[in-house]
Amino acid sequence: TLLTEVSEVSHFPKGRLTFLPTPAGLAGIIDGVEVSSSQESPAPLVREGNVDGAVINGDAARLRQALSAVASAVAREIMDEGALHMLTDIRERANGREAFIAVGSERIARGLLTAPRESLTAFDATRGGSGLSLVIARQVVEDHGGRLFGAPGEQSKAGAAIALPLS
Repeated sequence: TLLTEVSEVSHFPKGRLTFLPTPAGLAGIIDGVEVSSSQESPAPLVREGNVDGAVINGDAARLRQALSAVASAVAREIMDEGALHMLTDIRERANGREAFIAVGSERIARGLLTAPRESLTAFDATRGGSGLSLVIARQVVEDHGGRLFGAPGEQSKAGAAIALPLS
């Protein structure tokens, strides 16, 4: 996996990374998210939100990997807080509909869903290790027209929000 990541990272500054933009159901992307953890028995991932019929035009496999990387990073930050929650809300924006996906403990994920967008912080991809997974995840999200946010305040690494435009 690391070799694939390094190979893909080298394409980002050159604008040569290509996606196969095809319509993909958001439900399938979210259902395929996997959380890796250094714990022997990682906390379960609780998915919540009505995403039926929501479609993203992009590369479903890379989006799934990006969401998995973000969820895994947040899971490592909240090891003692029980289940990891991935809550999704479909929102109307000035430029169309978007999926807003909040990840964290239940308290943090619900707080991210209700927080004013301007209160959200920049997502901090620096979390130890090589850090390549989160750098790539952010780039994949941005290449799909989305944004990656951190939780406000002292909990900035214990939660994340992903906004992705819908077709």
